[in-house]
Amino acid sequence: MKKIFLLIAVFVFSFSSYSQIKFYNDSTSVADFPEISFQINDRDPDLKVKSDFILRERLDQLKVIDTFSFSHLKDSLSYSDENKCILVMIETLGHSNRYEQLNTSLNAINSSLSRFINKGDKVKLVWFALRNAETKVLNDINPKFTDSIKEIKSYLNKFRLPDNDFTNKYVSSITGALDEGVDLLDKFDSSLPKAIILISEERNNRKFEQVSNNEVILKARENGVVINTIKYNRFKDEQFSNPTFSQGTYGERFVLSQSLGNQRVNNKKKSEIENSVLKISKNLVKRSKGNNYEFSFLTKNDFKDGKNYRIQLEVTDSEQVEELSYKAPGNWVIAQFQNNFILSIFVSIILIALIIILVLKTYRSYKSKALARENEILDQRKKTEQQQEDIDKQNKEIDRIKNEEIERQRIEAEEKINERDDKLIKKMLQNGNFPILKLMQDDSSKSYQINKPVFTVGRSNSNNFTINNPHISGNHFTISFDGNDYKLTDNGSTNGTLVNGSLFKGDSVSTNLNDGDIIEVTEVTIVFYK
Repeated sequence: MKKIFLLIAVFVFSFSSYSQIKFYNDSTSVADFPEISFQINDRDPDLKVKSDFILRERLDQLKVIDTFSFSHLKDSLSYSDENKCILVMIETLGHSNRYEQLNTSLNAINSSLSRFINKGDKVKLVWFALRNAETKVLNDINPKFTDSIKEIKSYLNKFRLPDNDFTNKYVSSITGALDEGVDLLDKFDSSLPKAIILISEERNNRKFEQVSNNEVILKARENGVVINTIKYNRFKDEQFSNPTFSQGTYGERFVLSQSLGNQRVNNKKKSEIENSVLKISKNLVKRSKGNNYEFSFLTKNDFKDGKNYRIQLEVTDSEQVEELSYKAPGNWVIAQFQNNFILSIFVSIILIALIIILVLKTYRSYKSKALARENEILDQRKKTEQQQEDIDKQNKEIDRIKNEEIERQRIEAEEKINERDDKLIKKMLQNGNFPILKLMQDDSSKSYQINKPVFTVGRSNSNNFTINNPHISGNHFTISFDGNDYKLTDNGSTNGTLVNGSLFKGDSVSTNLNDGDIIEVTEVTIVFYK
């Protein structure tokens, strides 16, 4: 079903002109009713005249509007300075007949980058030949859209055409490449006007193509992509010509001067390509946006009834017909006044009287209910305040009990810790003295007693042993005594801790210490003595 629809769309498209219009819905104005005005955008960059349009209005039936005003809306934009998104597609074939085209095209693009890329533009270069084994046609020269001329030049200078069965022919998959190019631009997230610059001989490999020219044109128009083409025009290839891609998408087409194709780089054609690319880039935004027109006419319906009515606009040289709805000002009541003024006045007086009676009755009922509700809210508020007061008292008592329990547990925990530490300290002194850490730094040494079961060493002043050295972490390592052995634990330090040459680094990485063990942190050396 989808294929049938696509074939119908292509068939209709192939017999219609290239005009593509749409209404600006927010431009429709009924401020001067019965005069109606609206604006349209026509993607065709060539200006139209009034006789190119037929305007109809649908009331009881569809009727042609004989008299309407028409004007072209000019803007003050400098289109050549506006930013754009360009995909440059270069046909790159390694066949001997195509060496001149290959080298000339690549050299021309390299030379013209600084002339057509402005800051804020998005440009990507791709190359194509025949569809490869992966059913892919397009290949990157530079991997992403960018405005960096330096980056694009760098990739372009590194580019080397692969030599394989897909590149050494004298034809290429042009429609397949364009189809992929339109998809690539559609997926690229950018609000800039999007266009393709295609440099090729327009000699398409029709036998194995999977899409037709009209399918590519239809897809490009649906996605707002303008296709511009440059035909290289080698001698004996002049009969291969395809202007439909540029014509069907509002782009420009350039045909280079003929050449035999036997030069390494054809400087004349190189200059022609550079000038063509520059001209395309300057006109690209204008051709992408098309032209805006304003229409106005006097509707044959002069009733302000608030109903929706439809306008139909047809482009005379195409089959395109677009419809726009507008809402007449006013409403049903105003329309009735226009039709029967006296009867409408009489009915309005009766309605106003009934409304006044209903409003007075509703107001009295509202006042009575509001007073009752106010008294109910007041009683509820008093109950709530009393309940909250009781809750606050209960919460204070609960907090007092909790705090007492927390303090009791804290004191009990401290006593247990102190009792445990006292036992461990006594064991530490069984050899007569506390263990010693001897710090050796800058040709001097200092000794420090390990007088606690848990002894911390680091740069921070919160440690039991502070070493002011930038290579030592704030809390570098801990020496702990478990009643039998002394253990060194690295606290996840930056540089780790060496014990007798072995590195210990990371949270909770530890080793037992023996008398005379050497502890090193970069240039700091510490000797452990029991």
